Amino acid sequence: DLKGLAREVLAWPHLEPWQRLEWAAVLLFDAVPVKELPPWFLEQHNITRQDVGIDLLSLDGKRAVQCKCYNGTVPHSQIKRFLRVSKWIFKAQECILLTSTSSRLASDSVELLKSHCARHVIVSESRMESLTKKRKRIDLAADERRDRKSTRLNSSHRP
Repeated sequence: DLKGLAREVLAWPHLEPWQRLEWAAVLLFDAVPVKELPPWFLEQHNITRQDVGIDLLSLDGKRAVQCKCYNGTVPHSQIKRFLRVSKWIFKAQECILLTSTSSRLASDSVELLKSHCARHVIVSESRMESLTKKRKRIDLAADERRDRKSTRLNSSHRP
């Protein structure tokens, strides 16, 4: 379960900020990191696991996500490459640029995203933390259900 893995990874305290952003995108956009895509998918699109300008894709190929975690302005050329690869190679219908709160976009980059009907989503550290806390609440609820079930089973087998 990739979402379960993403929640686990986000809870790891020593993760680099760009890695946290990428794994948060798994949860936020139901997409798979390119490096985790199955070999048949890569062959189908004639790509390798190296940096192709896209960080995540939905398995149906309709959604492409690029994550940028900069302390400053994201280079316009990288946004152009992301949109070009998303639209021309993957034929993605939805393009999402996910950035950290420390990343900025130049006005020409904002216009480029608009002209391609691409979304720019900014995710804060507190939002990433809430994704991790959600995991803990889910795990606690699952543990409680298992405990109740185990208690019922054990009590029903008593003489």
